Amino acid sequence: MNGKTGYTLYSALKQYKMRTTTKILTSLIIMLGAWANHLNAQEISPYMGGEVELVTAPNGAIINSKALSATSQIMYLEPPTENLEGSVCTKN
Repeated sequence: MNGKTGYTLYSALKQYKMRTTTKILTSLIIMLGAWANHLNAQEISPYMGGEVELVTAPNGAIINSKALSATSQIMYLEPPTENLEGSVCTKN
């Protein structure tokens, strides 16, 4: 057996070990991800029938209290007014 054949066998064996290690690590990562997803699934989401606090909105709709509080942060509930050099301007 010459030195070149020995190197080729060593190289092939090394690549095989790397592929096997990669497969094992990939399998572990997938299993850990599935386990973490299982732990999160035990909490009941409001979208899947979990408990929520319902309130009545100003227009009479019954809505989740968190959604109602977020609405006031992302949109104007009243037309904004600005004072421009002594005159009042209303944006529409």
